[in-house]
Amino acid sequence: MKVLLVHNRYREPGGEEHAISQLEGLLARSHSVSRFEKRSEDWFGATGWQKAKQAIQVPFSRTVYQELRQCFERVKPDVVHVHNIFPFQTPSVYYAAASKRIPIVQTLHNFRHFCLNGLLLRDAKPCELCLGGNLMHGIVHRCYQGDRVKSGLMASTLFSHRILGTWNKVDRFIVLSQFSQRLFEKAGLSSKKCVLLRNAVSVPPAFNPGPQNLKTAPLIYIGRLSAEKGIKILLEAYKQISTFHPAVPLDVIGDGPLKIEVESFRKNNPSLLLRVHGPLYGEDKDRLLRKAGYLVFPSECYENCPYSVLEAFGYGVPVIASSLGGLPELVQEGRLGYLFKPGSAEDLVQQLRKAYSDEPYWRDMRKQVYDEACQNFEEKKWIQKVEDLYANVTSTG
Repeated sequence: MKVLLVHNRYREPGGEEHAISQLEGLLARSHSVSRFEKRSEDWFGATGWQKAKQAIQVPFSRTVYQELRQCFERVKPDVVHVHNIFPFQTPSVYYAAASKRIPIVQTLHNFRHFCLNGLLLRDAKPCELCLGGNLMHGIVHRCYQGDRVKSGLMASTLFSHRILGTWNKVDRFIVLSQFSQRLFEKAGLSSKKCVLLRNAVSVPPAFNPGPQNLKTAPLIYIGRLSAEKGIKILLEAYKQISTFHPAVPLDVIGDGPLKIEVESFRKNNPSLLLRVHGPLYGEDKDRLLRKAGYLVFPSECYENCPYSVLEAFGYGVPVIASSLGGLPELVQEGRLGYLFKPGSAEDLVQQLRKAYSDEPYWRDMRKQVYDEACQNFEEKKWIQKVEDLYANVTSTG
C-alpha cells in the first residue's frame, strides 16, 4: 500500500511530530511511505510579500492544492493520512485528495477544527466556549496568537469550512481518547467517522523492577515548563512532600517559558533534591525513567494520550496525574497510579503521601503498569490497527 503523510513540521517538534515519525518508520517496513510537509522555518525565512500571500491563503491555499495534486501524480497514494493542516497546509488538502478520490484519514492531535488555538485553552485553563459553534468568543478573547485580527481570520476560516461541510470529506478521524471523542462529536463530527486509537510506544522487552528503596525513589516530570502543564503546582507540592520524604528527589525534564522560574525555585530551596535537566531524549531520558518511583503529570489543560505517560508505563513507572481530559482513562486509580484534583497542590500532596506509604503495593503496581503497556500501548499492535483502518477506508472508498 502507498501512504502519503501530510502535515506541518514545526521548529520545536512535539508529540505530533513524534507520532508522525513513528508512523512513518513502522509503515515503511511493509508499505511505500511518502511525506508532503510544510515547514515553519519556511515562514520565518520568508519575505514580507511571501508571508502576506500565505496569510491570505489560510482559508484555502491554491498553492498547496496544486502542489498536492502534482504530488499525487508522482506518488499515486492509496490513502492520505493527514495530521495538522493549520496554518500552512490549510483545508485545501481535503479538496485536493477528494478531487482524486483518494481516501483520507486524519489524526486529531488537537481541537483545531473547532477552537482557534486548537487547545481549548484560555488563560492557561480549559475553555469550551466555541464548541457550541459561536467562534466570536475566540475573537473577543484573542485566542489565536493573541491578536484580534488574526483570530478573526482563523474564526472566519473555521466557520466557512464548517458551513461548506469540508470536514465531511475526511473518511475517518483517529481520536486519541474517549474524552476528546465526546468533545468532537459535541462540536459536530460524526461518531461513525471517529475511531479511537490511542498513541503507542516501543515497550522494553523485559520488566524493569525499578529502584530498590521506595523512600529514595525519584519523582520525575517530563513536559513543557508552562503554566497550563501544572509545573508550578508540582513544585509547590514537592516542597511540601519533602517535609515528609526528604530523601525523594524530583527530576524535571523539559523546557518552556517558566524555565527561569523553575531554576529560581531550585536556587531558593537548596535543601530540596530538585534536579532540572532541560530537554532530554533517547537513552538520557530512559535512564532517568528506569530509576523513577513515579511520574507526575500535573496538567491543568486537556490532555488526550500523552507520550510521557505511556513511556513511563513501559518502564513500569506508575503515574500520579490530574483527573482532567483523557488522563483518567490511562491512569486507572489505585492500579496504574493515582489521580488528584487539577490545580490543587494540597490534593497532590495527599496522593504523593499515599503513593510513598506502601512499598509492597508500589512494587505490585509496577508490574501491572508494565503489563498494561505491553497489552494496550505496544507500537507493533498499534501499527496493525492503523493498517486495518487503511484497508477499511480503501475498500469502502
